[in-house]
Amino acid sequence: MRPKPGLAALLCLLATGLLFGQTSGAPGSGQTQPGSQPAGGLATAPASRSAAAAGAMPPGFGPSQAAPENPWRRFEIVSLGSFPIMLFYTQFGADFGLYASHGFNQAYAPWPFKTVSSYSPGTSEQVARLGAAFVLSLVIGGIDAVIHAAKTRPRHQVAPEAPGSQSPAPEAPVPGP
Repeated sequence: MRPKPGLAALLCLLATGLLFGQTSGAPGSGQTQPGSQPAGGLATAPASRSAAAAGAMPPGFGPSQAAPENPWRRFEIVSLGSFPIMLFYTQFGADFGLYASHGFNQAYAPWPFKTVSSYSPGTSEQVARLGAAFVLSLVIGGIDAVIHAAKTRPRHQVAPEAPGSQSPAPEAPVPGP
């Protein structure tokens, strides 16, 4: 039995990553150099590394050297990352809505229960579903951007009073009848 082309490509990428993925590194970063990898293709850390240095970040990768995060890039990543999930839920929701609106007729059953003779949406309906998923993914990216901006906004701090300055004296309460 021949493996499927997608499976063969995945296995090829996995083998390439195992053989060549850990062979390059910055000098002093603890990774082996291309000419010094052990037999078997897997790179190992030098034995002289201490346990404390094993969890340390390589030079140039600490939080103080990090570039400021680009909010538009984060929006793009979250929106593109949520698109497949939104597409799945949009497809399932549209299929289930169609199924329910036709009195739960088996010919309109949603995805896990579809048969060969089930309803197949047309091109315009597929485009509408893709558009809805696209808009929903933009909404998810926007919600993430608003939450992230609120979390990273600098807090307003009240300046402490200077020594020797007096605040206005509170007014004396007026006695009641």
